[in-house]
Amino acid sequence: MRWYRQLPFGVYSVLLSIGVGLILWLTKITGEEAAILAAIGLELVVIVHRVHFDLQRLDDPIRALVRNAQLDEAIGAARHILNSKNPQAKVLLESAVHTFANRIKELRTGWARFSPNDFMQWTEGLFSGAKPGDTFHATSHLGGGEYWRRNYGRRYEALNRSAQALGLAIQRIYIFRDATHLEEFREVLDRQSEFTDIRFILLEEGDNSLRLPHRDFFVYNSHVAAEFHFAEPGMVLSHIQITTDADQVKIMAGEYARMRDAFSRPYRPSVEPATK
Repeated sequence: MRWYRQLPFGVYSVLLSIGVGLILWLTKITGEEAAILAAIGLELVVIVHRVHFDLQRLDDPIRALVRNAQLDEAIGAARHILNSKNPQAKVLLESAVHTFANRIKELRTGWARFSPNDFMQWTEGLFSGAKPGDTFHATSHLGGGEYWRRNYGRRYEALNRSAQALGLAIQRIYIFRDATHLEEFREVLDRQSEFTDIRFILLEEGDNSLRLPHRDFFVYNSHVAAEFHFAEPGMVLSHIQITTDADQVKIMAGEYARMRDAFSRPYRPSVEPATK
C-alpha cells in the first residue's frame, strides 16, 4: 500500500490548511483574493475526504481478497516472466492467466469444474475455516470403500478429521450392496466413526423408491455443494463439480435429507470411539 493511503483524513486536512497558509503568506495575498484561495483550499479538503473514503471502501472486500491471495506477488512474477523475453514462458503465463480468468467466470455462474488435485487444494482452504455450528453432509457409494483406501482418499479423510477438530459436524451416508459388502470395509467405517456421524444404506433391503444419485456429493452448510464424478473401470475419481448457486445447493441438501431420513440408519462401530 502506498504511503499516502495510510494517512488519516485529519492529516490531509492539516497539510492542506498549512499549504494554503503558506501560499497566502508567501504571495502576500489578502482581502477578497485570500478568501477565494481559502475557499479553494476548503474545497480541496472536501475532495480529498471523498477520495480517501472511496479508497478505504475499495479496500473491502476486493483489495483484502487480493492481499490474502498474494496476487501482488503473482503480478510481480508475471512481470518478471514478460521481461525475460522467453517466448515459451510467456505462453505458459498466458495459459495460467486464461485458466484463472475462466475459473472466476465459472464461479460467477455458480458452477466450477475441478481436477482432483485442484479440488484438494480448494478443500484445504474450505476446511481451514471450519468452526462450531458448521455442517457437512456427504454420500459415499460410487467409489466404494476402495476410494478411502487409496492415497487420495486417505488424504481427503485426514482433511475431514482436521475440520471436525475445528468444530465441523460431519455426517456421511455410505451405500452398500448388502451386509457382506459392508463388512469388507468395516475398518474404514470404524476409523471414520472417530470423527464422523456415519449412516448406511443396504441396497438389498431397499425398494424401488430409492433413486441412487449418479454421483457422490456433499453439502457444506447451505452455501456450497460438490459432486464427485468417477470413471470406469475401477471407479477412479475423474473430476469434481462445485456449485455455490443457492437453488442447486438447496436441491442437493433436499436429496441428502431424503436419503438420510427415508432409507439410512446409524452405523455402530465395532468398538465405540472414545471421542466424537
